[in-house]
Amino acid sequence: MTKYIKEEEIQNTTLFEICNAIRKGKIIVFKTDTVYGLGTSVFDETACQRIYEIKGRDKQKPLCVLISDMSMLKQMVNCISPAEKN
Repeated sequence: MTKYIKEEEIQNTTLFEICNAIRKGKIIVFKTDTVYGLGTSVFDETACQRIYEIKGRDKQKPLCVLISDMSMLKQMVNCISPAEKN
């Protein structure tokens, strides 16, 4: 089921609902300053493959991963070089 939520209507309970949808492998659409983005959990391979299908994106082109801080990055990679830390 598709659900549209206006930005001004988002509340804590709505954020909880969005997080649960992502945990269940759903795809979300979100507004940025310049475009709309598609999002899901980076840890859900099936959901990520669905984004490739929706966008018709070449599987050789990586998807962007948004992180909030270095600790989140450390959960996803084994090594961060000094240059990458800057």
